[in-house]
Amino acid sequence: MNRSEVTRLLVALAVAGERGMNVDEARAAISTKVDKDPSVSSLHSTVSRLRAALPEGMLPDATASGAYRLAGDDVEVDWATFSTLAANAEAVDGPDRAELRAAALGLVRGPALAHGGWEGMDAMLRHIDAVVEHTALVAAVDAMAADDPHRAEAAVAAGLAAVAGSPRLWEQRLRAAADGSGYGLARAWADAQARLRDDAAAVEPLYRQLADRHPSDRYPSDRHPS
Repeated sequence: MNRSEVTRLLVALAVAGERGMNVDEARAAISTKVDKDPSVSSLHSTVSRLRAALPEGMLPDATASGAYRLAGDDVEVDWATFSTLAANAEAVDGPDRAELRAAALGLVRGPALAHGGWEGMDAMLRHIDAVVEHTALVAAVDAMAADDPHRAEAAVAAGLAAVAGSPRLWEQRLRAAADGSGYGLARAWADAQARLRDDAAAVEPLYRQLADRHPSDRYPSDRHPS
């Protein structure tokens, strides 16, 4: 066993939270080789090493259903806090919803687990990306509905920090820019093209529509000669 497998297991369990991870998920999480998961005995060895490195009781034995999970109130993970805030936002209306979503998005620092290889946790990372994208998207849509393009841009910026290739978030950035977020419609379109590349084609019709309404803020190559 090497230390990277112990670290991977700790990170995976921290992100999994109360749901925990079954044996197959845990084996995939500690795998450092493509298409080759460690044996169950290797997993047990890694679990033992991690348990020895943690405070007593923080990594109990697997549950009756075979799930591993971290225990204790001292485990603080931004993703767990984000998930709670986002879920609470779905359950309320009015200003509290916007505040909860803003607090959740304020935790975003970049792509989930941006450093190191996490091939065995692809499904978990896709879930995180989907939740962050959704939270940013609905926050931006609500802000635009409230005629607050600046708040919409803040939500979009947080979402794109984690999921930079989201066409839907780039659409919201274009809408907010056109309505006065300060980002600039031409700049938003140029950045969308640079980041999305071929996928920018899905966003281009919206840009064209918005540019027709704001001809002074067209991308330079789209400006008609006077």
